[in-house]
Amino acid sequence: MSPAVPACPPFGDWYRQINGRDPFPWQQRLADTVAAADGCWPEQIGIPTGLGKTACVDVAVWALARQADLDPLQRTAPTRIWWVVNRRLLVDDTYSHARKVAEKLRIETDSGSAMGAVAARLRSLSAAPGPPLEALRLRGGDAHNRPRHPAQPAVICSTVPMFGSRLLFRGYGSSRSMRPIDAALAGTDSLVLIDEAHLARHLMELVSSAARLSIACGGLLPTARSSPQVVALTATGDPASSAFDLEADDHAHPEVTRRLDASKALTIACPAPNNGPPPAHKSPAIAKTLASLAGDLIAEHPSPEHATALVFANTPASAVATAEILRRDGAMDVIVATGRTRGDESEATASEIARRLRPARTDSDTNGRALAVVATQTLEVGADLDADYLVTEACGTRALIQRLGRLNRFGRRHHARAVYVPTSPDKDGNWPVYGQEPASTLQSLEDAAAATGTVDASPRNIRSVLGSPAEPEGRAPALAAGLLQEWAKTTNPPPGEAPPEPYFSGIADPGFDVHVVWRVHLPEPGQRIWPRVSENEIVAVPASEAAVSLQGCPYIRLSQDQTAVEAPSSGGRQDMVLRPGDTVVVAARTGKIDEDGHWNPNAASLARDVSLTRHGLPLAQDVLDNLYTSVPSAARSTLKPLFTALRTPECDDPAAISQAVASFCDVLMQHTPDAYPAQQWQDFIAALANTTADRHQRGLPSITDPSDEVPRLPISTPGTSQTRFDEHDELSMATPVTLGDHGDDTACVAACVADSCGIPAQILEVVRTAALLHDIGKADQRFQAWLEPAGSPHALAKSATAPSQWQRTRAASGWPRGGRHEELSRRLVQAWVENDACDFDDNERTLLQHLVVSHHGRGRPLVAPVEDHTGTTVSFDVGEDVVTASADLSVTDWDQPARFAMLNELYGCWGLALLEAIVRQSDHIASAAEDQRWEIR
Repeated sequence: MSPAVPACPPFGDWYRQINGRDPFPWQQRLADTVAAADGCWPEQIGIPTGLGKTACVDVAVWALARQADLDPLQRTAPTRIWWVVNRRLLVDDTYSHARKVAEKLRIETDSGSAMGAVAARLRSLSAAPGPPLEALRLRGGDAHNRPRHPAQPAVICSTVPMFGSRLLFRGYGSSRSMRPIDAALAGTDSLVLIDEAHLARHLMELVSSAARLSIACGGLLPTARSSPQVVALTATGDPASSAFDLEADDHAHPEVTRRLDASKALTIACPAPNNGPPPAHKSPAIAKTLASLAGDLIAEHPSPEHATALVFANTPASAVATAEILRRDGAMDVIVATGRTRGDESEATASEIARRLRPARTDSDTNGRALAVVATQTLEVGADLDADYLVTEACGTRALIQRLGRLNRFGRRHHARAVYVPTSPDKDGNWPVYGQEPASTLQSLEDAAAATGTVDASPRNIRSVLGSPAEPEGRAPALAAGLLQEWAKTTNPPPGEAPPEPYFSGIADPGFDVHVVWRVHLPEPGQRIWPRVSENEIVAVPASEAAVSLQGCPYIRLSQDQTAVEAPSSGGRQDMVLRPGDTVVVAARTGKIDEDGHWNPNAASLARDVSLTRHGLPLAQDVLDNLYTSVPSAARSTLKPLFTALRTPECDDPAAISQAVASFCDVLMQHTPDAYPAQQWQDFIAALANTTADRHQRGLPSITDPSDEVPRLPISTPGTSQTRFDEHDELSMATPVTLGDHGDDTACVAACVADSCGIPAQILEVVRTAALLHDIGKADQRFQAWLEPAGSPHALAKSATAPSQWQRTRAASGWPRGGRHEELSRRLVQAWVENDACDFDDNERTLLQHLVVSHHGRGRPLVAPVEDHTGTTVSFDVGEDVVTASADLSVTDWDQPARFAMLNELYGCWGLALLEAIVRQSDHIASAAEDQRWEIR
């Protein structure tokens, strides 16, 4: 062991420093099991809910640190730890824990402590300056998060669609060019802990199929880390299974015993009315029953003003209707949580639910008022919640066990009670969501309640009462090798390609969702929407329901690259057809979403555009109509001419434009649209005005370049900046950087990252060389004139040109619009290897060219040609050789698809993506280091 790396502490010491208590016996036993198996995990962990399954993250981090002193070629513990849950709303619970662990590791400086030792060991695994551990979340508005590079230890908390889509090279929220990186980070060197895995069995089957189809990274990584290692975490598995579970020492532990025997007296209510779909103008009949029972339970609490009740409805419509009834009573606070909540509002909803239902809450957390949380299945799993009372609509065995797990979670609420509400099936004998399973669940409860009228629903007893749960119905299509190869073509996806969703979500549900988004401006056909739609704007709605509800409304449908492919409707459209997976952008004046962010076909008020206050105000004719329905006529007569003036600014009079913006903002400040909280709107308009004044002072345009979807008043507020060093980074740096220096820096980082990952020496040298030469195509005289119009004594890789000047300087330079310097870099590298200037074999030379041409995400499998009337030749000194190649970017490299196919066969699709990720993310790190004057070497 290197003397610079301290010894790994025992698991118990590490756990105590995180959690402030000793681990439960099962947690210590799991750590011992993983350590004894050289980082390999049990296939299934069947610990009951409420007994600290989140500690699996602590075990995984410790197991990784434990192997930090091994040669990377020998390490078996995965670098990335994915926690995957099938409910979007409360991915936050595990993420909060992971973030706490990461922060403690970051600030600990005493390597003699357990925390400090683990921090030092994790740092030794990462190849570039940074934290010992990254904690990341993939949900809502956090769809762009990813570890900085493949050797960075990380805990990533994700929903099933976020992980599954990334694995299949179709990452939700990931741009087309970044999808290969996200696929590599999901498909290699990953431990995937799937919470309540019975809800994600299709994903588990997918990962197993993918591992069989793909060559194990072509020997790029040790076998144990070449494909994801999947662990099923489930509190509702078969009690007779061989899963890792509680043993005698757990049952003898006083705290475990208290939680297992937590008082949960369950009664069965009188059958409620049939829960069939109600007419559009009426609420589901079950809502009145659920609301009444919740009110009765809260009233019996010793201190009703501090009481909390969880009400589970089986459909979003029932949940919303139940909440409306409870709110009309006015006796309590009411929160609704469903899967049809927009991501932006669900953030606030999740935070408030977690605060007011946390197990360690105090009376001050109650706000002095009783609380009813009405939810669908979205709160069944992944939620560390502890309610006083529970009311649940008829459901299946697994769902009931999960719902009961949110009641008296730690056994401290002795007054806790639950009520199960039977309903009648439909004419075919099925219940919504749960098929025929509620019939057997009710029968088991009735048998257990026959003697006393109540059921002991404690965790220790409930599984024996309900018996083994039924196997979930539904199936998923088999993953074929040919289909996987098509998905890997991220640059040029084939037309009409198969959607990835059925492969990780199954095909049994006929109500596949579309994504509905609200904007104050709709782009014209053929325009690419900006800003790109993010998940925090989306509400998932069954395609058939959305097609009916949005009939005749102004809308556009987006293609995969977020280009508008349908025009706004003028009303009366009869042919609206939505396909599963479609993203539909509707005008904000359409409504269909309530003030809590829930999809509601009956809502007629203006909808809030989530993107507006983060990205600025579009200057288009439809914007004011989508913001205001009732503005005083005097104000509207003032706004209209100002708005028109801003849309047609005089470019030679920036002072006049700035003044017009100030006047426009003055009027907007006085009139808050109905959909926006007053303070949020005031802050937004103030930020618009301040941004305009700042840009005018710095000599920058007050209005964004019309090459966007539409000219826009930009905004600069905390939290709205985007990562500069991504696939779009071409020019902007604080100071110019030469091609030689940037290549050296990127090669240094790439070699360190590849070595830390365990890439074999010869392939590591190909990666290092690709990083060294990736930008040499920028030596083209036109590109150099674009980077530095005044000229530079040395060829540059980056310049300090302001983004507002990019289009003007590009046009003046002669560089063709859309031209890719990566293709010129590849041509120069091809000329170099054909001169036999390197020791690489044929496969390695092919890999070298691919890694160079794909370093901005293109070339999978083709780099598109562009119209080019100015290209001649490009030359660069590579070592002692001056190499020259054609600079005509109108010529297509038709050999690239064959290279791409061959390399996928040789290294597997995720293995090739991993090598690309090392080069590309090293480029990002080098760019950031140069911009911020970090030390690389």
